[in-house]
Amino acid sequence: MSADWLSLVESSGGLLLAAFGAYALSLLITWCWSWAAPRLGFLDRPGARRLHRSPVPRGGGIGIVLVSVLALLHFQPLGKDSGSVALALLALAGVGLYDDFKGAAIGLRLLIQLGAALALAAAVLLDGERPMLLPLLIAILLTAAWINVFNFMDGANGMAGQQAVFMAAVTMGFAALARETSWVLYAMALAGAVLGFLPFNVPRARVFLGDVGSTALAFALAAPLVALVASGHMSLPEVVLFASAFLVDTSATWIGRVSRGRGWYTAHREHLYQWLVRSGYSHVQVAALYASWNLLVVVPLLAAGRSMPAWQPLFALIGLVLGLGLWRFGRAHALARLRAQAR
Repeated sequence: MSADWLSLVESSGGLLLAAFGAYALSLLITWCWSWAAPRLGFLDRPGARRLHRSPVPRGGGIGIVLVSVLALLHFQPLGKDSGSVALALLALAGVGLYDDFKGAAIGLRLLIQLGAALALAAAVLLDGERPMLLPLLIAILLTAAWINVFNFMDGANGMAGQQAVFMAAVTMGFAALARETSWVLYAMALAGAVLGFLPFNVPRARVFLGDVGSTALAFALAAPLVALVASGHMSLPEVVLFASAFLVDTSATWIGRVSRGRGWYTAHREHLYQWLVRSGYSHVQVAALYASWNLLVVVPLLAAGRSMPAWQPLFALIGLVLGLGLWRFGRAHALARLRAQAR
């Protein structure tokens, strides 16, 4: 066994310890929070733009936040800059927790998101040499955009969680191929943390991630991606495919709303997953549909791109076109079911 792989198995107690420890800690914190949240006033009440019909505690992603911070500090995937990225994640989670409690202004949220994205981009791209301003700006904007995409898609039981587990697993695979042991352990811990949350969210939601969870989880997933792309171990087309389930749904919905003169930042129920739930499909069925996209389309296209690197942009384009076609079909199908039910 090579030294790299021996280190991967032995360092920090190994993969199983990273995953099980993160799972157990997240499970315990989420259980405690699900009891405390209603008593502290962290409740998501039903409304015209919600899919649930009774009050549900929110802010349940706090366990994932704490595990992510501990993983950054313990495994040190960004070296001495891991601490600054952990602080950025905490700042993002802090404004998310405040938003879950009484609502935060969009300007404040965007400012903190951009600040966290800057901290991550600086940790990865600034190494004492001449600053690479254009890559730095692109990394900041894409990271901030991804935080919002993930937050928009956190609206059905299990949706964000299953996607995060898939993304952590794929990240672990790419990091393993690159012999990036610390990122493998970090991704394993992140997957374990999300799995510790999911029993409280699926099939019936006893607690929601909340903004504290969805924004911080998006940032925690973005950290290894930015690092792997910057080091050349992952390409932008692969990242697009990796996140295509959420990117297609959010982009198509956003374009449709803007073209009709509706605010892009206001709460709504017009994502494909929301139309499907409203038309009668269960939250579990809808989450399974998105998971099927990942397994049946994303994974094969990523594998094909690895074997034919020059074709990766084409594979990403194929994934986006297929995704858009399925989005249009799914939305038309959901609308037809709703019309049939109204007759």
